Amino acid sequence: MTRPDIIVLTNVRHDHTDTLGKTRTDLARSFARSVPAGTHDRRGGTIEQVAIPDDHQGLIGAKTIHTVDAVLDAVDEPPLPADEIDAHLDAIQPTWTRLEDGHVFGAAEVNDMESTEMVRRTFAGDEYTTPFVNLRRDRRGRTASFARYIQLLFDRDLIEEAHVGGANTRAFVENTDVPTERHGPEADADTVLTELLAEGRPVVFMGNTVETFMREMQASIERRAKARRRTVATGEATGGSEATSAEVTESADHK
Repeated sequence: MTRPDIIVLTNVRHDHTDTLGKTRTDLARSFARSVPAGTHDRRGGTIEQVAIPDDHQGLIGAKTIHTVDAVLDAVDEPPLPADEIDAHLDAIQPTWTRLEDGHVFGAAEVNDMESTEMVRRTFAGDEYTTPFVNLRRDRRGRTASFARYIQLLFDRDLIEEAHVGGANTRAFVENTDVPTERHGPEADADTVLTELLAEGRPVVFMGNTVETFMREMQASIERRAKARRRTVATGEATGGSEATSAEVTESADHK
């Protein structure tokens, strides 16, 4: 193993506790083992909690980019320019993909429950959403963590039901008390998307994106988003901008 000058310890996701340990003691031991022998003996060594500025608290990616800045400072390199940090954070904040019959967000790209909740909270707040969780057979820890997460959302009155697809859907359903509709491996993505949007709430996709079904789902979303953009452009060109503007800026209280 290399002998680094700086070691960055990140947060522990729930789906990693199967290998790192379930208790704080086990997690601390796992992290300690990642530090090369003798590192703790170095004179002047410090442990530092990366500070997040108040105006960046709660923003997606803020911890990562300020950790990079802290590492640069530790090795006597110039910090990242403040305007570049602001521009980067602005660019990666989540936004809805608006379709003609509703709006969706592909939170499955972040694929862990902690990041998913940060995204959900950012653009949905206390509104109801319809979650669709796609599961993988080789990610049992992640399946268990998302089952806990969906149950938590239901207990906090943030969802009324859930949809689940992929592998291990029966185990998922058996470990929650949430009304859940299972979608089999042969389900048609476009049909499922229509069904989800028909419930009248924003749809949040969670879990994994690598399965064929989820790639087909993304393609269906992109086709519908493109169709909506054409409709908006046509409406503006024919003088329907007032109605279009109201549609684009809707806040939609779904509760």
